Parts: sequence; structure tokens; C-alpha cells
Amino acid sequence: MASSDEKLNGLLNASGFPYQLGLETAVRAMGTDSPWRVTGREHPWRTANASGFIDLVLSDGNTHLVIECKRTREATWMFLMPDQKQMSRSHARICWTDTSPHQRALTGWGDIQVYPESPESEFCAVRGQGEGHVPLLERLAASAVES
Repeated sequence: MASSDEKLNGLLNASGFPYQLGLETAVRAMGTDSPWRVTGREHPWRTANASGFIDLVLSDGNTHLVIECKRTREATWMFLMPDQKQMSRSHARICWTDTSPHQRALTGWGDIQVYPESPESEFCAVRGQGEGHVPLLERLAASAVES
């Protein structure tokens, strides 16, 4: 029989909260060594179609990173990176919005440079996910973009 501590640890480890809090702590600890600042945690959002909370928002001036921290059960994520250059990338594809007062809002997509560098993969195979379902990564990304 599991002790109450084991049950609590199991519950905690089944969520994305430990990773979210660890990432937030790491960003804050970098201080002036990083341009990124934590500007939101559990940030509420709403559109005409959906609503929710974004785990973390990091900001560098007018650039904001929307971060969702997830934990999957009984799934293995395999990111395929056939080129060694993919292990250290500094670019990101972003959705930008210009909301100048008294003007129509403009939105588009563009590429920017971000630091620190991180791995990048175009392909992710998730074992433990049923065929015929929208892949988990695409569902998470759709929600993050909508937010």
C-alpha cells in the first residue's frame, strides 16, 4: 500500500507543474545574463472560440514567448534531428501582432533570432498516442497560438 507521501508525489509528478515552476525559477535565476523576463504565470486568455491559461509568458521587450509545460503519461516522445546543426538553433517562427491605437490590427508570421539556443526538430513521433487522432504536439501548439 502506498503511503500518503507517495500518493502526493505521484499526483504532483503526473502534472506539468514541477517543470513549469523549475523553468520559471531558472529564468529568474539567470537575471541579467538573459534578456528574458517572466511576465506572466497561469496567464488567462480568451478568444471567440476558446479560453484557458498559459503556463508562462516570457518577455524581451516587445517579444513574448507563450510557454505550455505538459507531462504525458505512458508516452515516449522521439524528436528526429537528422542534421547535427539542429542541436543548436537560434531562430524561431513567430506570430506577430501590431495593435496601434485607432488603427486596424495587423497580424503575420515571421522569423526572429532567440537566445539561448536550443534544439529544433521538424518531426516528433509520440508512442502511446492513437492513430487517427490529432497529434498531441499539434493540439498543444494550436492552443498556444490561439492564446
